[in-house]
Amino acid sequence: MGAESFGFGTAPMIAMGCKYLRICHLNTCAMGVATQNNVLRMNHFIGKVEMVMNYFKFVAEETREWMASLGVSKLEDLIGRTDLLEILEGKTSRQSQLDFSPLLKTIDDSSKPKFCIEPKNAPFDKGETAEQMVADILPAIENKSGGTFTYEVKNTDRSIGARLSGEIALRHGNLGMSDTPVTVKMKGSAGQSLGVWNAGGLHLELEGDANDYVGKGMAGGRIAINPACGTTFKSNETTIMGNTCLYGATGGTLFAAGLAGERLGVRNSGAYAVVEGVGDHGCEYMTGGVITVLGQTGLNFGAGMTGGFAYVLDQDNQFVDCYNHELIDINRINSEKMEAHRHYLKGKIEEFVQATGSEWGQYILDNFADMSGKFWLVKPKAASIDSLLDILSNEAA
Repeated sequence: MGAESFGFGTAPMIAMGCKYLRICHLNTCAMGVATQNNVLRMNHFIGKVEMVMNYFKFVAEETREWMASLGVSKLEDLIGRTDLLEILEGKTSRQSQLDFSPLLKTIDDSSKPKFCIEPKNAPFDKGETAEQMVADILPAIENKSGGTFTYEVKNTDRSIGARLSGEIALRHGNLGMSDTPVTVKMKGSAGQSLGVWNAGGLHLELEGDANDYVGKGMAGGRIAINPACGTTFKSNETTIMGNTCLYGATGGTLFAAGLAGERLGVRNSGAYAVVEGVGDHGCEYMTGGVITVLGQTGLNFGAGMTGGFAYVLDQDNQFVDCYNHELIDINRINSEKMEAHRHYLKGKIEEFVQATGSEWGQYILDNFADMSGKFWLVKPKAASIDSLLDILSNEAA
């Protein structure tokens, strides 16, 4: 039975082709799916709500037929019925060696439910650290007086800073406390989404490391992460935060004395960051802001990048094989016309060292005359080098 039988026509096949175009963010989707342009939608995407409803109606009908053939009237009665499963022989010698008996073993324990019997499960993360922060810091937010507060965190403390940013934005707007910031000093290993939706006026300083999504949706303020005191490893060779940091950020600054995971700065539209290395897909779909990488990158750097720019330190001349050549180009910053970029880069690294105490950052500053020539300026092909100076002047303003 083909897709047409469900009323879909060729719509699924059109949708499947979208992922290869990499233009979803431009509102020019040639398939007519990821766009609000009525001309494109009318000419290409023929799907309707009724077609989706019809599809699921057929799915439900076929499910009922299969259940009836098994003598089962409710989906709950299928849970745990491994006796209804049949093991097929493997088509290859390796497949034939698989032993599924542990997976299909029936456990007769009627004292335990086999499916959810509660409306919802109590959350594992009670957010106690975040709530304590709000209780301690709320007066400083309400009075717009700022201040410094200290806490221990662990990797089950997720979305640290989100509650504080919400309280700041509620009373003063996203950037209303920028001149009188609250500084939260932390030690430990932060859970996912440290500094998510960070508001201007909230500075998060972490001595330790952080999980994924640092600075997700960040709007302002600053996040600084440095290794725990007494560590002996080299920060520029060790990961200090996880994947997809600065995802969808619109502003603010992130300093991390260590390596970031994959997809740093994906869909970043205004945040500024300095890190000592990144994994694959750095600056993916970036539309604004500036990312400075004081070390190596993974593959596919800058894929879908249409705005903002980046500086990448390339000591071994390997970056040319790591960046995505589709929408960006690279230029060394050692020429006379790049003087403004060298000046900005040095200033940003100085801020980074001051915030994190990075030994690697200090080494680059101490040898900047030589090291600056090993940086690439990574920019969208459509942007001129001179036009990028406007971004620098806007940040300074």
